[in-house]
Amino acid sequence: MIIERSQLRASDWKKHFKRLRRNAPAIATALSELGAERAEDGIDPRLFLIWTWCVLMSMPHTFREKYTTLKEGYAAGHGLEAEMERLRSNGLAIEGLDTVPGNQLRWLAGLTRLIDDEIASLDFWPEDPTRWESGLWKPDGYPCFVVPVQRDYRLKDRKEAEYRATRFHALVPAHVGDLDVDLILHGDSTGGGEPQTWEYGAAVFDDVILTPNEIGEDEFLLTAAPGKSVEAAIEEQVQSALIDGCEVLAWPELTVPLDRLAKIKEVLGRDPLTSPGRIPLVVAGSWHIEDDGAHVNRCEILQAGGLPLTHCDKRRRFEFQGRKEAIAPTQRIPLIVMDDRLVAISICLDFCDDRVPDLYADLGVDLVIVPSMGEEVTTEGHLRHAAVLQSRHGAVTFLVQQHPYLSLAKQRAGNRGYSFASPPPGATKSKGEILRSGDAVQNGRYRKLTARR
Repeated sequence: MIIERSQLRASDWKKHFKRLRRNAPAIATALSELGAERAEDGIDPRLFLIWTWCVLMSMPHTFREKYTTLKEGYAAGHGLEAEMERLRSNGLAIEGLDTVPGNQLRWLAGLTRLIDDEIASLDFWPEDPTRWESGLWKPDGYPCFVVPVQRDYRLKDRKEAEYRATRFHALVPAHVGDLDVDLILHGDSTGGGEPQTWEYGAAVFDDVILTPNEIGEDEFLLTAAPGKSVEAAIEEQVQSALIDGCEVLAWPELTVPLDRLAKIKEVLGRDPLTSPGRIPLVVAGSWHIEDDGAHVNRCEILQAGGLPLTHCDKRRRFEFQGRKEAIAPTQRIPLIVMDDRLVAISICLDFCDDRVPDLYADLGVDLVIVPSMGEEVTTEGHLRHAAVLQSRHGAVTFLVQQHPYLSLAKQRAGNRGYSFASPPPGATKSKGEILRSGDAVQNGRYRKLTARR
């Protein structure tokens, strides 16, 4: 059975559908016994979800289009909730002829949602996150994770199967092309259920300039990003984000060398009992560092109190003044799992990749945080990809970007950077003019943005 979200030819897809139909009575029996002690050689019930999900995601194009017509809830007996109840009561039997496409689609959609609902009772979320490892969510023999994540907000009419096939679990591939997916469990619980409005703190520096070092004939690394008021800015930015109740605080790409990272951790870790709030996710910019004999462009991700959570290295090399970053591109994709959303980090050019919407659709993410460096044209590229992610897959994008100035004189005459959260399509009116959710930062070190999940 395929794990990738690939469409099959109708004839090939029917073979998988028929096999699933034949196995339905056995699946019904196994589901009725959930909670009982499973024999050592018994089947993992999560496999039922993988099988149905794969058949659903590989359905022909005509089926995918018809899926958007399926209603949520009961819908006078025709909604997905009503289909789930019907399947429970009749042993997962299909209603009507199993050769009719409409019957096939309704049965498959209802079965996927029912299995998702049933195995949610097993509660694979760890009581102690510090003792969790991603292999616990990866059924033996299958190149994917079955991630417990409650996303009621995805259950909306007219959405495609990729968005709302399941409610309590996400099926995440272990590999996307040559990229390895690394699940990172976040310790904080944010609560599933109804959509929430998140606050995002965008932090930029108003006096930072870049000091590049030429490497060989056509490469470079940054050796410094000096700024007179950097430490004061970090203090102000953290306190502002705490007062505003931000769920995310982020700094731009290539603005946070190791001493600045230490300062961010130190400020976040002060007086945790007297702080006005906690910031669950902090994306501490990035910097060129040496790791295992090579340089990488690394972004550190922190959790509440400045505690380390994970890191993200860049995949694509940035070109600056005719030279490319002298970094080793990573093949690791960290995916942060919270109890009600999946969060990805994408450093600047990685998010401008034309395949980006497909990559994050494959991962089923709900939020992409983008620390970036560049000019207006870079922001416009981010806006285009963010609009696709939002309209097709419902994902929020949060960008914080610094302008790559080499002198204070040029910086004083221009914008410090750009930021937006989940922009609507058409947020750019003309080249260089970023509106509403993508306002230029001319003065000030911190900007609060709001986005509905």
